[in-house]
Amino acid sequence: MPNPIQIIKSQHTNNSLQRKQQRHAALSTFPYPLVVSHFTSSYSGRCRKISGCRMDTIKNVNDPHVIQIAKFAVSENKMRSKIKLELVAVVRGATKVVSGMNYRLLLKATDGTATNLYRAIVYEKAWEGYKKLAYFEPAQGYSY
Repeated sequence: MPNPIQIIKSQHTNNSLQRKQQRHAALSTFPYPLVVSHFTSSYSGRCRKISGCRMDTIKNVNDPHVIQIAKFAVSENKMRSKIKLELVAVVRGATKVVSGMNYRLLLKATDGTATNLYRAIVYEKAWEGYKKLAYFEPAQGYSY
């Protein structure tokens, strides 16, 4: 008389083998090769190196709020570095929604003798009236 445990094991092995064969048959009849990547769902063509993906371009750089953010960036930099810059214009910019809003701006500013381009990142929580200058550097060779 066969051992009942051996009977159960052989039935289980046969069932799992049949399931594997069915899955293999189903996949092998799929007309296109199946390529799965964990990058495909999170990739956006507008990704940037500095601050991650999904930066939305600011369409109106002359918007009063954008100008206010740019003036804040220049004045904060003036306090930190003691270089007296004055904002000339916002050249372009992008925003990213985080727990507030990140503004990444390309600014044209003058120190009284020369006008240069600067990169700035400002974090803002408008509902709290909070702003922080996260980054401010000259933009040599930088394309936005």
